[in-house]
This record gives sequence, structure tokens and C-alpha cells, in this order.
Amino acid sequence: FSSVEISPSANQSTWSGVATDGKPVLVGKRTLHEACSDGAACARVLFSVEWAAPTLRPYFFVVKATSCSDRTTFAAAPIPSLATSRPQAGVVRLHTRPYRSHYASDGKIPVAWSDFYDAETGIETYLVGLGTAASQSDIVELVDVGAVQSYDLHGPFPQGRYFLSVVARNGAGLSASASVPVTIDATPPVPAQVREVLQDRPTNDIDCVDTSGTVHIAWDAFVDEESGMARYEVAVVCMDEGSTQPCGEVRFDHVGLGLSWTA
Repeated sequence: FSSVEISPSANQSTWSGVATDGKPVLVGKRTLHEACSDGAACARVLFSVEWAAPTLRPYFFVVKATSCSDRTTFAAAPIPSLATSRPQAGVVRLHTRPYRSHYASDGKIPVAWSDFYDAETGIETYLVGLGTAASQSDIVELVDVGAVQSYDLHGPFPQGRYFLSVVARNGAGLSASASVPVTIDATPPVPAQVREVLQDRPTNDIDCVDTSGTVHIAWDAFVDEESGMARYEVAVVCMDEGSTQPCGEVRFDHVGLGLSWTA
């Protein structure tokens, strides 16, 4: 033998396996007969090996060949990186300022992660998905995002409560995951009654006032069962008779979660 070729399996970039003593375990072989340059039959034996490295150090696959005259020769090739354990799971967080965990069904979910770690073969890639349980991706299939540590997962999403999961995969194809809960809201809040308050007594009609007067407005709490109310905004809008468009600029005032406003 003049050389030995080591090839990883078709669906992995490196080898990984299981062996109780850390030594190579022969799991199968097949012989290929090829034509040599002198017309004789040459044999090439392909071995399939599974093992788990007991320590993180270089390993080689060595072949010893013995002829019919009992003469021997050796050839060796390095075995690709081995990993004996999964990566260390990190932390996933929703990357929104200010922080929130509720998102519109037709929007995007910005997510970031950190602290995934693998001392043996390193983190090769990250995958992001959405599922009905932690570490699942039955709502949005896993998306390979490479080596980045943040990503925007785009909708549309079905309404409901889910888990956004990040999977870290090392060089041997072993993985670890972490998740964060999210709520997808597909419906707007249910409106409530708005009314004018006169001398601390509510009325159902908003009366006319002169330009120097003060208007006190109150409203019942709007309802949103999926994500709850974040804030209210109030504006005075001018509407010409018979028109559906405002006759001037509309400027909203933020009133937080209060249920009244004075102008």
C-alpha cells in the first residue's frame, strides 16, 4: 500500500461514533477489484469505522499490509476531527428594544444568542426555528444561518404561543439547543366605548365646545387576549362633513395605559 484515503460519511463533515473503550471498531468492509497496470487484479478494501475519542488528541488510521512472502508495509492517514460530546447549550433572547415577547403574525421576530461552546470541534453552524415546544421546529422549519449570532425570523406565523429555538451544531454534527417563549398575535385589540366626561359625569355623546373650552375624554379598557394592551394614543381629528379623510394633520398623544385624556 502506498497511501490510505480516509473519507467521512456522505452526510457529515467529520466522523463521530460510539465505542466503550475508545478504540476503533470495525463495523464493515467490502473489497473492490480493480485492474492494475500490468493487467493483474488489484484489491482495494474499504473499512467503515466508528469510535469515540477518549481524549482530544490527533488520531490516525493505520493499515498494515502483508504480502505472501510475509513482508509488511504500513500506510497511515489522519482521521478527521472527532467529538465525544455535544456542545454546551447557550442563552437565547429576543432582540427587541424595549424588550417584548409578543409579535404580529405578519412581522418578524429578531433573536440573538450567546454562550454556546464546544471545546473539541467548535461550533460549525447555528439553526433557528419555531415550534410548539422547546427545541421543536414544527411551525417554522430550522433555518441554517451559519456562524452569526443574531437573526430575524420572518412571518407569516400562525397565531398562538410558541418557542423560538436556536440549535448549535459542532464539527461532528452533534448539537445542543436553547429556546425562548414567544406569542404570535394575528388580531387587533377589541375596541371599547369612548365618551366625554362633563363635571365628573360621563355622557355617551361628545358635545361641541368653544375653542377656549376643555374636553375630558374617557374610555373603557380595550381587550386583546393574545398579547394584552401595550399603550393607548389619543388625537383630536377634524373631519369635514361628508368626508372620510381628516381635514388636517393628525397628531397622537401617548397616554400609556391610562383610560382618560384632557385637551
